[in-house]
Amino acid sequence: MIEQNLDHSNENECRYLLLLTTNSAALYIVQQYIFSKGTHACPEIVFGSGFPKDQEYAQICRNVSRVKSCMETGRTVILLNLLNLYESLYDALNQYYVEFSGQRYVDLGLGSHRVKCRVHRDFRLVVIEDQEKVYAKFPVPLKNRLEKHRVDRSTDLTPWQHRVLVKLRDWVYAFSSVGSSTSDFTPTDVFVGFHGDACASALLQALEKREQELQKVGHGHGLVSKVTSTVKEGNVITAPVEKGNITIITENRVQGGEAVGHHMTTDDYKENAIIGTESDVYHTILADDEEGLALIRIDDSEEAIEVEKEAEGTDTIPKSEEMDIDPGEPEAVKYNEPNEPKDEEDEVYEFAKYFLLKCATPDSVLRLKYSKLGNQEAEKHQWLYFHQQHHHSLKDFMDSHLKRKNKERSRFIEVTTFAGLLTKADVRNLTQALGLSMEQLLLLSLHQFDTEASFCRKIRNFLQCANLSSHILLVQTDIEESLCKNELIASAKYCTMNELLSFRSEDCNCSVVFITKLSRIASGNKYIGFQGGAWLSVHIDDLRDTKDMSLDLSVFCGTPISKLLSQPRETDVDVIEDQESSIPVGQREEPAYLHRLSLVKSCSQKAVSLLRDPVNQASRSMTRMGILLDLLGNNPRNTAARFQKVLLKRLVVALTQREELIHNSGDWVNKEAMKREALQEGGTLRHTLWRCLQGVLTPVLARVLEVLDRDSNLDLLYDAGLSEGLIQFWLDIFSDEQILDLSLPQGSSGSEQEIDVQCNLLVGVDKRSGKAPFSWLIRLYCQNLWEESQFVQGTGQSIKERIQQFVSAVTGSSLGSYVEKLSEREQVELGHKYLTDFVLLSFKTKTEEEMKVFGAALLGCVSALQQSMSVTPCLSPAWIMGAAHHYSPRLDALSHALQLQPHLAPLILKQQSQKDLPDMCEDILALGICMEETKLQPMTSGPECMSFLSRVELLQPCLQRVMSHSYCSLCSPGCLKHLTAIKSIWQGMLVMAAFIEQVVVKVNSNDEKLVALTMKHCSQLQRLMEECPNLQSKATLQQLIRILNDYHEESISRELRFGIKCPVCLLDMSEPCVLQCEHVFCLSCVKSCLQAQETKYCPKCRTNLPPNYQPTVSSSIEFALKEHRDVRRCCNSFFLEVVSRFCLSEGQHPEEDMVELLFSLLISAQGDVYKTRELTPFLECVDQSPVVRSVLPKLLLQYSFDQVVGHIQTYLENLEDKLLDDEDRTELYRLFANCFQDSLLCLSLGRALESGELWHQQEDINFLSRLVRKQTPSRERQPAEFLLSMARLRISLDTAARILPRAVGQKSGGCAGWEQKLLEQVKAVCEYGGNDWYRVYLLRALNRQAGIDCVQTLMNSAPYEWVFPAELLRIQRLIPAEVDRFMCCGQLYQLLRNGVGQVLLESSTDELKTNLQDKVSSSSARVLLALALFRRVTCRLFSPDSALHPGAQELEILKDFVRENTAGHLRELCTSLLSSQAEGLVSQLHISASKSAERHRLMELVVHANAVFHSGSRLLHPLHLIASRPQTMTEAFLPTMPDDNTSIVHQWLTEKKLKMYLCSNGHPCMVGECGKPTALAKCDTCGVQIGGQHHKPVPGFTLVHSMSDQTRRGHVLGQASHRSEAPNRDLTMVQSSVLRLCLHLAMLQGSAFNPEGISAMIQPTVYNICEFLWHHLEKDMEALGKTLNLNWDDTAIAVHLILNAFAHLSTALWEENLVGKNFFCYCMTESQCT
Repeated sequence: MIEQNLDHSNENECRYLLLLTTNSAALYIVQQYIFSKGTHACPEIVFGSGFPKDQEYAQICRNVSRVKSCMETGRTVILLNLLNLYESLYDALNQYYVEFSGQRYVDLGLGSHRVKCRVHRDFRLVVIEDQEKVYAKFPVPLKNRLEKHRVDRSTDLTPWQHRVLVKLRDWVYAFSSVGSSTSDFTPTDVFVGFHGDACASALLQALEKREQELQKVGHGHGLVSKVTSTVKEGNVITAPVEKGNITIITENRVQGGEAVGHHMTTDDYKENAIIGTESDVYHTILADDEEGLALIRIDDSEEAIEVEKEAEGTDTIPKSEEMDIDPGEPEAVKYNEPNEPKDEEDEVYEFAKYFLLKCATPDSVLRLKYSKLGNQEAEKHQWLYFHQQHHHSLKDFMDSHLKRKNKERSRFIEVTTFAGLLTKADVRNLTQALGLSMEQLLLLSLHQFDTEASFCRKIRNFLQCANLSSHILLVQTDIEESLCKNELIASAKYCTMNELLSFRSEDCNCSVVFITKLSRIASGNKYIGFQGGAWLSVHIDDLRDTKDMSLDLSVFCGTPISKLLSQPRETDVDVIEDQESSIPVGQREEPAYLHRLSLVKSCSQKAVSLLRDPVNQASRSMTRMGILLDLLGNNPRNTAARFQKVLLKRLVVALTQREELIHNSGDWVNKEAMKREALQEGGTLRHTLWRCLQGVLTPVLARVLEVLDRDSNLDLLYDAGLSEGLIQFWLDIFSDEQILDLSLPQGSSGSEQEIDVQCNLLVGVDKRSGKAPFSWLIRLYCQNLWEESQFVQGTGQSIKERIQQFVSAVTGSSLGSYVEKLSEREQVELGHKYLTDFVLLSFKTKTEEEMKVFGAALLGCVSALQQSMSVTPCLSPAWIMGAAHHYSPRLDALSHALQLQPHLAPLILKQQSQKDLPDMCEDILALGICMEETKLQPMTSGPECMSFLSRVELLQPCLQRVMSHSYCSLCSPGCLKHLTAIKSIWQGMLVMAAFIEQVVVKVNSNDEKLVALTMKHCSQLQRLMEECPNLQSKATLQQLIRILNDYHEESISRELRFGIKCPVCLLDMSEPCVLQCEHVFCLSCVKSCLQAQETKYCPKCRTNLPPNYQPTVSSSIEFALKEHRDVRRCCNSFFLEVVSRFCLSEGQHPEEDMVELLFSLLISAQGDVYKTRELTPFLECVDQSPVVRSVLPKLLLQYSFDQVVGHIQTYLENLEDKLLDDEDRTELYRLFANCFQDSLLCLSLGRALESGELWHQQEDINFLSRLVRKQTPSRERQPAEFLLSMARLRISLDTAARILPRAVGQKSGGCAGWEQKLLEQVKAVCEYGGNDWYRVYLLRALNRQAGIDCVQTLMNSAPYEWVFPAELLRIQRLIPAEVDRFMCCGQLYQLLRNGVGQVLLESSTDELKTNLQDKVSSSSARVLLALALFRRVTCRLFSPDSALHPGAQELEILKDFVRENTAGHLRELCTSLLSSQAEGLVSQLHISASKSAERHRLMELVVHANAVFHSGSRLLHPLHLIASRPQTMTEAFLPTMPDDNTSIVHQWLTEKKLKMYLCSNGHPCMVGECGKPTALAKCDTCGVQIGGQHHKPVPGFTLVHSMSDQTRRGHVLGQASHRSEAPNRDLTMVQSSVLRLCLHLAMLQGSAFNPEGISAMIQPTVYNICEFLWHHLEKDMEALGKTLNLNWDDTAIAVHLILNAFAHLSTALWEENLVGKNFFCYCMTESQCT
């Protein structure tokens, strides 16, 4: 059709042609199939220039002129790449002719001018454009006007060639696909420049290659005919020829081998010269060869043309250039054996794959492991790509290319790359590597030329200087930097070919290499490759060579990174290269090589940047970088060489440990080739792998550097003035894997995250550099050895023996061996440097003076320890550590004192210089200075007293440590002398602090007189404490009592001059009333006296009062009384603290007179009458407060049990007949009995903890045995011993109460032996003691601990009848008692239960109706009816005893009664309770003996709750919905569920006027003041930058505009065993527990009817809903019981009372009590009343 269109003899009018193609393939096809036949004249080819300035108006005019010339002469024009020309040819393309005198004319537009041009009848115009450009940029009218054909390289393939093409495309798909995913990598990602016609282009190249192979092995004309036939079938296509102004001669193989020539006439040549196109004398002929064309230099002179005409009839085939393939490569391409016959299709197929593989990326070849190709084929492709096709670098490719013969190499090569373009330095290296001079290689960049003419001129100048020696023309371009990209490249290639072909081949040996830099990231610049024809396409991923790693990247496959780093040193590179150079290229197998030091250097900057110094410290990044570069450089020092060696070794170890956690760590290359993003960021595969190595090594190196540079440790190695021995010591520690562990921490992701550099050496906030190498590590190493030495065998060793053992362990360790290498002078230097660092590591020092104090103290500790152990003085890390641990209490006390009082350090240094003390005394000096400063503080006013109190509180923790016995054992005799004085002063200060805290602070500060009086006695007490602070002396305590009594008496105001007791009742006055005679009485006493008298007078002085006198309360006296009580209460509190803290001390027995004095304070003697009173220094009788009075006996019994028992015995004997009344006697006995019991329990617990066994068990058994035999003392003769026996009996009975619940549930022998013996003795006591009160106490304890069910179980168990009194057992057998917890619901329940019982007995409902007659409308009565039915009917229905089952007639009567008197859910509940079928709720109430007692109680609660929840109360409506329709509550917020505190936070932010921001990771931060950030900071959670400047937040720091509540819906407590009991929403623990219990009761009811709805409410999902809720109910009861301090029985009754209150609570009362959260209080009150 195209040929018919171009036929000049065709008289029909034809539209001009538009050929849609790819990569200008249509041009070559048209030339080959149409113009090479000789039937058409040679066309004028106008190939548009892509250079920038060629797009201007002048060039458009030139192109229009050329077209105009062809129009006039009738020559066919082919337009390519001329989109800007079509507007000027608009009329011509539309064939809008004007005829005049038989001639056709058309308008040509030149800007604003239009020119008439004559159109020859034979003129034809062909537009060839890329199909994508036509679709995107051609205007629709233009496309519609032209005759369109799509022409590509597969247009005229034969059927078998199409089959090969289909196979080839399938192979490309299989090659590109990775695993099961086909979208990750496309053929354009795999084959650079791939397009829809690429496979056809490769196929045509394969056909030419096969023709070439046959020519090599063929002989004579017979084979030539075969070749010709094959080529004819293959439709071999010629390459682009020169521009239209050059004569083009093609060889037409289709016509039996005849070459039909076409040449330009002289006139044509002249016309072209007028336009300005350059023309040369010599031109070329195009012929088919292995590259698709042969380039033959010809002469278009007349003589040459004649010679050509004579040769047209011959059968010779012109010699053509050979393909750019190694001589041995055909065998590599043919994957079968050489002798194996191969058909034509397979051979062409293999050749085509070979050509496609040349343009593949190396990462795609490595991905073949995961592709759909077979493993064998993938391995062969990989071997061919990396070992045969020379893709390693441009030097590698060109070296192989130049080594071929001229006829075997391609002159035109297009190279694609992802690497950077070449520079002049690269050209110099390339010429040296190829053995060329700089004149033989020219590097051009397309972007340096503005016009095609300048570009051609540059090429022409280079070719004119070229000779027969090899020359290389490098033309490079970056496709991302050009706007015309593909057009520029196409036109540049076209020009280059024309210029090169214009020279004679025998005079020029030049190769053209077009280098195109591409980007892996998709953009608008799409590169189209696979030019075909004369151009050899190849992809070289990285143009440059490198010594950092192997050029053959496939050798890294299967090799872990750690193994690469463990290869030989970098100095072996030259040896390896020399060995490789001696091996032929084809046989060379490059080993995996990696320049380790270069890799570490490349990672160093990033690794250093990952180290983050403390915020308040200057960054050390530059310093670290300088040190690291010096140590990693070519430093001749031995230090640097060893550092490099050790560093590489430690990196290898760390990487090996990391790779142990990675599956198939050797596949890192293949995995990296699968990462699209990594490839896009890296560009080339080599750079991507290098980045991968950096990414793996950088975090490890950063971790190593962080460890090495802690406390500026690297400075010691670089420039710190260390001796050579200490430098080697530094490197020894670095190389020791046991001392220095550099393994990555657990959970480390290995990503490049910032690492905080630890700073251990600080003086205040200032960072200090370490003095000794790895001081922090040495301390840690020694600390580990110290801890190990504490757990070795021989724990009976003394502390000094263990220290000696520790020092020996350190000396024998690797650290000790490194220290031994040092000289004696270096060891001393190391010791002093380490001591300085150890002080900073162990103690928080704020100043230089503190550091000196600690240094001197620690040095004294070492000296004292070595002197006490009689060893040679040696200041080593081991001895420093041992001394620090041995004297740690004293060093801690010194540290604490200096932290509290930083100003002490200069004073300590001053006193230390004045006192030449050999041992450590710094702590004693510090405490002495503190005592002196505190002692000198005045206490004459309230603020001064408060200052004294705060100072004492500040010093108290430190002084408490100093007063311990272990602390004193570490002090020398001289220090102990000072310490004793300090203790005495400190005790007096504590007494003063207690007085200030209990008295001075609490008195009325508004009463100046009282304040002055308080300060007066405070001063007296201070003088007493200064003179005699020992309160364990009776005399000192008596003086203190005197001071308090004086203060008490003087504090009585004038209003109380008549006393503080009422003369009538002789008690402290209450509501004081003042009569006219100024006598004061209690108001109630006065009223009673006046009412009894006819004449009103004063009860004391008999002064008459007015008849109408009405007594009133005196406010002034009442205020005075209140003030006086406050003073007395404060004095009593102070005195109690003095007695409990200072009069009795642990480890010391109080003196006899001291005990007598303290006991005398408990008894008030008034003549022969004695009364008990509280512990007070005053003489008044005491309030009835046994708690206060029991404190002193407990304290005395605690410190001296036997001694105090004797005193109690004496006092009780003396008071037996002198106590006024029995009530006081009973109270005193109870007080002492309780004190004995508490003391015995504490004593038993303390001894049990010390001995590790319950030693008191046998003592309790022996005591009970004596009690049975009546061998215990009597109350009359030995009251104290009697009370002690009662206390022991109480303890024994409590123990028996804990044992009995377990014993009754087990068979004989189930209890421990001592438990069985104890129960036997308790049984004997109960049976032979003759006192049933023992049983009563035991039963009460049993009920308190285990509940009434356990008591009933024991009552029904014959072996344990001894627990109960005989009368109680008799009554129980006569009238069996049934525990009915519903009885707590009141009298109405009892009546309804009796009515149900009458129905069962008499089948009569009269009584039941009577009881409900007035209660029919009451919902509470119907609730109680359901409870009565459950108790009387349901429990019997499920009883295992069938005799107890109610009759069917009675059940029907009850059912009828229920139907008549109930409605709604209550009717359903009552009906189900009367059914014997286990359905609905009744299925969960099945009562059996296997159920626990707790489960039985819960069943009763379930029934009660079910009835109450369905009673119709508005309050209980949510619970009613959960129990009846749970599907409606799945999205509800349930009570007591954990809630979100967003509302609280929002309220707090509003109150504080703060704004909440979120960092880039979503962590909240607060901004105050105006709410806009003005400073930069880092997030405390993740460390990212937050804040802002000038009220503008940094990126990612966003303001929170609204805060949504995140509280979850439904039941979210999880399993009962893991839930939290903390209350929410300001509820108390009782309220929360009751609410949660009600919720779970409702959910359990709902699960019986709608388990799916309840399951939807629970998150996360549970499988057994019932058991899940039962466990929660048990947990609820347990929590409520603990809160109320009740057992299970009492807790269940409390819940029943609450449920009963729910049922009786009216709506109005509910609304009233609900306000203010009084509802639960009301329910509890009602329950208690009931």
